[in-house]
Amino acid sequence: MRISSLVKVVALTILLGYPSVSGAQTVTPADAQAFMGTWAIDVNTPGGPISVDLTVTEANGAVAAEVGGGTTGGPMTAVSEITKNGSSLVMKYEADVQGAVTPITLTAEADGDALTANFDAAGQLLPGTGKRK
Repeated sequence: MRISSLVKVVALTILLGYPSVSGAQTVTPADAQAFMGTWAIDVNTPGGPISVDLTVTEANGAVAAEVGGGTTGGPMTAVSEITKNGSSLVMKYEADVQGAVTPITLTAEADGDALTANFDAAGQLLPGTGKRK
């Protein structure tokens, strides 16, 4: 992996830790219907723009999601917690960045085939926009 790509991955992952979600509710497949499918999300980071993929599916009557890939070159990582906050889907997962496990939260708002995404870390937001693939 090139150094510039590595810096982007590390910056994104480190900056995305330790979020808080108030008003979160359990999400059902019906609640997540607008998010179902695969999305390509462009994210602005201090190290430059990157893209990540988000896949939201229904598995065994529950909502499941994976995040990763894109220009990060990283593997898809299963989302461990999915909740709803208003019309937003809030997804928590951990990513391995050079051997360090880092918690990440992605808050997404779907509008047809467009997605607004915010990666939140200790009050620092990394905004992104996505399109359904």
